[in-house]
Amino acid sequence: MKLDVFDNVKDLLSVNFDHQPHFVLKIQGEELFCERILRLIPGRRIVVQGIWNKQKVVAKLFIDIKRARAQADAEKRGFDALKKAAIPTPELLLVTELSMPGLFTAIYSEIPESTSLHKQLRTNHPIKNKVFFEKAILLIKKLHDNNLIQADCHLDNVLIQGDELYLIDCKSIVTTALPAEKHDNLILFCAQLSLSEQPLLDKVMPDALTPDFLEALKQARIKRATHFLKKTTRTSSPFISHKNL
Repeated sequence: MKLDVFDNVKDLLSVNFDHQPHFVLKIQGEELFCERILRLIPGRRIVVQGIWNKQKVVAKLFIDIKRARAQADAEKRGFDALKKAAIPTPELLLVTELSMPGLFTAIYSEIPESTSLHKQLRTNHPIKNKVFFEKAILLIKKLHDNNLIQADCHLDNVLIQGDELYLIDCKSIVTTALPAEKHDNLILFCAQLSLSEQPLLDKVMPDALTPDFLEALKQARIKRATHFLKKTTRTSSPFISHKNL
C-alpha cells in the first residue's frame, strides 16, 4: 500500500481521513507512520497510533493555532508533574513545533497490550474489576496527595497493562492544594461509573459514601449526562462514526 508522505503539516490538514486513515508525516526529519487515528477533532487535535523513530508511539497533533502552543506546554508540564510525583505515565519522547509555525505535537511511547479501565470494568470479571478500581482510587489519592488533580478525569485516562496502571492525558493535570477541589475531583472520577458499576464504590470505599458524598455524586452524574448530550453535536471522531451509520 502506497502512503502519502507529508513534509508539511499544512498539506495534511486538507486530507479527508475517512478515505485516508494511514499517512506519513515527517517530524524533525523522522517519519511518523500513522497506523490508526485514535481521535480526530477537526480544527483542534488529531491523535494517532503509529511508529516514529523505530518506536511504537501515540502522537498528539495540536492543530488549533490559537491553542496549540499552550496545549503542548501543558502536556510537558503535566508529564513533569506526574514524573515528580512518581505516578506511572507513558514516556514523553518529544514535544516540538511542527513544520507549520504555531502547530505542535507531543509524542508518547505506546503502552503495549494495554486496555482502559473503562473497558475492563465492562468485562464479566468482578474480582479483577474490584482490584483494578481499587488501584485506580489509590492512584487518584496519590495524585491528590501530591497536590495534583486531573481536570478531565475519566476511566479511559487510566490504562491497564498486566497488573500496572498508567495515567494518561498529561495536559489535563493541574496543581491545587485545596481540599474541596480534590474532593470534587474524586466525585467526578466516581461519577464515570455506570449505575451497574456503582456497587464497586460500596466494596472499595464504603466509609466515603456519606449522604453528602452520594448527593454530590448524583449531581455530578446529571452534569456529566448533560455534557455528554452536548458533545453528541460535536464533530469529533467518536461521534462522527455514529452519525455516519
